[in-house]
Amino acid sequence: MTLTLALSAKNASSLQQECFDSIARQTEKPDSVFLILDDVSKPLPPFLHNFAVKVLPNEGIKLFHARNTALHRCNTDILAFTDTDCVLDENWVRRIKNIFTEKPEAAAGTGAHPMIGRHNFSSWLHHMWFVVETKKTGYTDGVIGGNSYFRTDALKKIGGWLQVNLMAAEDVYISMKLQEAGYKIWFDDGVIARHHYKAELLGFLRQTVMMGFDIVIMMKTAGIRNFMWYYTLCIPVLALLMVVSVVSLPVNFYTGAICAGVILAATLVHWMIAFKSAWKGLTRWLARWVIIWPYSWGIVKGLFKNSETNRLP
Repeated sequence: MTLTLALSAKNASSLQQECFDSIARQTEKPDSVFLILDDVSKPLPPFLHNFAVKVLPNEGIKLFHARNTALHRCNTDILAFTDTDCVLDENWVRRIKNIFTEKPEAAAGTGAHPMIGRHNFSSWLHHMWFVVETKKTGYTDGVIGGNSYFRTDALKKIGGWLQVNLMAAEDVYISMKLQEAGYKIWFDDGVIARHHYKAELLGFLRQTVMMGFDIVIMMKTAGIRNFMWYYTLCIPVLALLMVVSVVSLPVNFYTGAICAGVILAATLVHWMIAFKSAWKGLTRWLARWVIIWPYSWGIVKGLFKNSETNRLP
């Protein structure tokens, strides 16, 4: 099987050599490497001249269009994606090819996304964001954009990514569309892309707002009204109920405490069941109760935004 590896970035100044070094160290080399840049006017860093990389201008702007740019130029069996702040395991390409050889029913996949670099509270929160990442090897319900791989023909059959001016939720969109078309998604804990997670709290919180905004705009633009839509709408409602419960404590302590306790307990049980692990459920629960506030604000902003202003032809 043949494989194209695609990376995207705003411009060349954000590229990191260790990512490309990890591509060069692959035990089985990708057949093509695409670098899609929103802005190709800036000079490429000198280290990039040592790598066989095809630089492509983004056909539109931002991430959804970068994904489609790669798909339109891809002529290999597999199209895989990572981020320029990721470092790939040396067997990344080989394992992906093996998965698609051994599992003809799988049309997409993802893998582990462990932290590298600076570890602090912000990077831990960012890592905890990914729900798919902690699952065991087996079939799953979504991919992580920075560690994802697809059968090219399956992507083309579903029309690729939505033509929308957004930076996040492209992995949610493509996962839903593939499953709606009857395709399966595989998670493999040996397909490892180590990630430099955001270590600056303010920057991460801004990204969280953007994620909430983008997922709502994506679903509004695509007309998606499935479980994910209603699940997303429940998040700001849950946050509001918690605020009301806490604010009501001075007025009626027992009622407020019971309401807050029920909300906290129910969400903890939800995550423990989701991950089939008390520890994984607890850590996700703690992180999500920090993330829920900026994420809810992004969701609310998306609900009141005209989604058509983000669509490009």
